[in-house]
Amino acid sequence: MALTSLVMVIGILLPFSPFAEALKLQALPLSYFPWLIGILIGYCLLTQFVKNWFIQKFHTWL
Repeated sequence: MALTSLVMVIGILLPFSPFAEALKLQALPLSYFPWLIGILIGYCLLTQFVKNWFIQKFHTWL
């Protein structure tokens, strides 16, 4: 979950960094961020739920 969070933060901040122009990135409008945060939190929760379900069902993790 920590690694996923780190990748999400990097992806959000990258368009605001000095590298944005070199990568031809454009910053998102601020109204987009509440939706993005909700989707990312939902993704993390769903992933954790499915992982816990898998471990309970098969008594092992990949």
